[in-house]
Formats: sequence, structure tokens, C-alpha cells
Amino acid sequence: MNIKLIPRSATEEEAELFYSSMDESEDRELACVGHLRMDFGHKGREFWSTWWPHNDDVLNVPVFKDELDRVVNELRECGPLKDLSTMAAYCTAYPDGRLGEGVFGFIIETERYRYCLRCTPRQGDYNGYLYAYDKHQQALNSTRSSSGLTDAGRQALQAAADPSIPHEYEWFVIEGINTPQERLTAGSLEYAIQQYIGSGSRDKRLGVTKDCIATVDLVVQTDGVQRFFSDHTALDSFKQDPMVAAAVQTLHRVLDDQAAAPTMGMKMEGM
Repeated sequence: MNIKLIPRSATEEEAELFYSSMDESEDRELACVGHLRMDFGHKGREFWSTWWPHNDDVLNVPVFKDELDRVVNELRECGPLKDLSTMAAYCTAYPDGRLGEGVFGFIIETERYRYCLRCTPRQGDYNGYLYAYDKHQQALNSTRSSSGLTDAGRQALQAAADPSIPHEYEWFVIEGINTPQERLTAGSLEYAIQQYIGSGSRDKRLGVTKDCIATVDLVVQTDGVQRFFSDHTALDSFKQDPMVAAAVQTLHRVLDDQAAAPTMGMKMEGM
């Protein structure tokens, strides 16, 4: 690659850098510039992307924009962002980058920035998230821990994984995924199920955010094909959570019954 990009597999301690933080102070201390959300389209050979700014976009300076373009272009030319099949082969070749079931993380370092690429090589999902961190700005943040997470953020994640204490849950539905009509609604599990079933969108998902810091998708419908995800069984914040496990059972019962109704004609796939 022209700027010597050599992705390396993420370590367990770096896993949280591949997801958005709900804590604004943690985002500042990590010096997150923003993240790029990507997918390869229905045939796995397209490339669609959306930029999501962090820290009020103040770190999104011209030098970063120029480098981000080069990084993405090189990852598309000869890396895991070329197309869906290339990403799948790349993740298979580097299984030590596994972050969860079907999810892999790789880190690209340049002189000033750290790029954390989260890959999900499966059709119908967002296939890539590329988080960018300003290492020079991080160096000014004396409160960050050696792993790149604040003590408060690390404690919050540890608490979210503790099944012996109470937790807060916000169930959400995203409709019109990856279109200008994309819309997010959130509330109770019952409300989210009603929104999901009542939505006329052929591209939608239902998931949960726990304690305002950990998020996971549970069921996704793409182009009319519905799939249940099992990432919650692998992520520390969810794998021992009886509330989420019970919710998944409820979703299976309600949505399986809906799919079996002769008037619906919905396709179903298990994950």
C-alpha cells in the first residue's frame, strides 16, 4: 500500500475502541475524530459509506480528511474493504482479530492517527465501521488509561457485564437502514416490538442499549429477509444477562408466529 498500511488484529483490551461510546467525556479523552459506517450493498460488490462525527467534529481537520481518504482508498484497493468476499476471506485468514461471533477487528496505525476497522462479513448487515483516533490529541489527555479507555468508562463496562446488579435497558428500532429515510425510535421492549412489526420498511433492525454504554443488534431484516443475530451470546456485556436472553426468546416467539401467518409472507433465516 502507498502509505504502508499494515492492519493488525485487535487485542481483547482494545475491543471497545471499535464501538461508539455513550460517554462524551470518554470520547474526548480518547480523541475520537469520528467513524465511517460502510456496507457493500445487496450484491456485496458496491460500496456505501456514511460519516458520523464525534467531539462536535472539532478534530476533523483537513490533514485528517486527506489521510482518511487515502486509508479508505487503499483498504478498498488491496484490503478487506474491496468487497464482501474479500472481507470474508481476510477475516478467515486472521481469526485472532475476532471481537464476537462473526465480527472482527483490525487496527491501522499512521504517524498521527489510529484507525480501528470493525468487519462484519455477512450479507445484509453494515459490513464495516472505521473509527479514527487522534494520537497527538490523546497524548495531551493525562487521564486516559494505558489501554486507551478512561477509568470511568472501563468501570461502566465492567458494571454492565455484572449480572448481580440492576441495569437500565433501552430497546431501539432502526428503519430504512442506509437510506435517507433512516429513522431511529427507542423505548420499552414491547414498544420496540410494536414499532418493528408495524414498520413497512423492508430494511430494519431491533436491538438494545444497556446502561447507556453497550449496544447489540438482536434481529435484522434486509430486503424482506429476517435474521436473528447471536452476538449477545459472545459479548461480555450481554452473554450472562437474563433480561436480554428472555427478550430474545420473546422476539423469536412473536416474530416466528408473525412469519407463520399466511398473510405476511416473510422470509426467515436463523443466525
